[in-house]
Amino acid sequence: MEEEIFVSSLVAQVNAEKLSEIRTAIEAMPYAEVPLFEESGKLVILLDAPSLRDLVAITDQIQDLPDVYSVFPVYQHDEKSAQSEKSEENLETNIQIPVVEGRI
Repeated sequence: MEEEIFVSSLVAQVNAEKLSEIRTAIEAMPYAEVPLFEESGKLVILLDAPSLRDLVAITDQIQDLPDVYSVFPVYQHDEKSAQSEKSEENLETNIQIPVVEGRI
């Protein structure tokens, strides 16, 4: 049986003069990485946490960092275990997520 993983993608606007310090602080947090950023102070943050509680706690920690102006969730998803997927295979879901290409 597989464990659940909670995944979230965030976009943050931070003080451009403190970008390096803020990136370092975020990447030091468990389950967090910053794969994309712009020198203007925009960051994409990816979180892969073992629980929703951890996901929320890390998001709160990021928001509480000095010089972080805003943090917006773009995507959040939980990967269910193989056992949970079998019990839900008769449920129908129609979720449409717009895809936007370009810069953050």
